[in-house]
Amino acid sequence: MTKTLPDKFVKKMDDKTQTRRREILDAALSESVRVGYRLITAKQVAAAAGCTHGTVFNHFRDMANLRRAVMVYAIDTENAEVVLQGIVSRDHAAMRAPYALKQMALTIL
Repeated sequence: MTKTLPDKFVKKMDDKTQTRRREILDAALSESVRVGYRLITAKQVAAAAGCTHGTVFNHFRDMANLRRAVMVYAIDTENAEVVLQGIVSRDHAAMRAPYALKQMALTIL
């Protein structure tokens, strides 16, 4: 069962592009849990997604852009652990996350 990406991630992408972008975001989210949201690298994400780091940068202009997308994705998927990391690092998207999700993230502490 594959879910489609929210509209904010999709700008007239074909299915293959959308699927690859989703795989990269899933890998980046997983790596954020494993090593830390601010510590992920394109090389780690690419290895986890089964692609090259060039492919990561084809979908996300730079690491700042990837991290922003990961935080929004973490909020959309209610990944409290990554949202907590965003709150601690004062990430703008994490600070604007729904109150209930922020509360859930803070209970992890």
